[in-house]
Amino acid sequence: MKKLMIFSAVALAGINFALAGIQLSGSAYVGYTPVTVPAGNTILSVPFCAFATGEAIELDKLVSTSGLTGDVDPAQADQLIVFIQSTSTYQYYYLNDDYNWSPLNTVVAGTETTDEPPPIDGVKLSNGYGVWLKTVSPTTAYLQGQVKNPTGMTIVKGLNLVGSGYPTDLDLNNNTQEWPADVTKDQILITGDNDSLITLRYANGKWMKSIMTESSTNILGIPVTQETLEDAPIIKAGTGFWYRRNGASSFTLNPAPKAKE
Repeated sequence: MKKLMIFSAVALAGINFALAGIQLSGSAYVGYTPVTVPAGNTILSVPFCAFATGEAIELDKLVSTSGLTGDVDPAQADQLIVFIQSTSTYQYYYLNDDYNWSPLNTVVAGTETTDEPPPIDGVKLSNGYGVWLKTVSPTTAYLQGQVKNPTGMTIVKGLNLVGSGYPTDLDLNNNTQEWPADVTKDQILITGDNDSLITLRYANGKWMKSIMTESSTNILGIPVTQETLEDAPIIKAGTGFWYRRNGASSFTLNPAPKAKE
């Protein structure tokens, strides 16, 4: 079971933040959540915000280097990959042998370019969005930051890389989200074993796992594809997913967990 560690800012202020000269007011909490990741690609969510400001968090502050693999050779190091939705661009960073994130390259529409991405401390992610982590071996990644009540992320037409704004497991069918009227046109894609993708679609009034198989029957020699629907899996705390918006309008995704009755 995933664990979320939360610490009162009042308790921590005298230990860590007084050294930085930060004055705290009101209620503020910092926390971290561990995410078990396999070798390969995992979508991490952004369940926290920047401490003290409550704004978008710097990527190098969000993902701890603890437990990750650094190397002078980018191919032997863990990498972070930022998806820029407006341009379908991917910005790659690798963990060097000094355990700092170094810019690697930029990929536009599947083609690597010579453009170097900006320094990672200038990359900020808003609460509720997502980022790729590519690891060379199985490990535990740690997400950290300030806990806040999310305001939601905007889902636009096309692919959106998102995650829950809350550092908890996400049950897509047991939350307060109001889905758009044409949600049946959309898909959710979750990473599975061996970098496979699990497809969810909205059917029978809820999100369901879609399994496509070739039938033993065929039409004019062409196998018939059949769909089987199963219960949607729980999206684990700290992980994210692709949301493919096929409907015409944008909407706000903020799937808050329902309170227990």
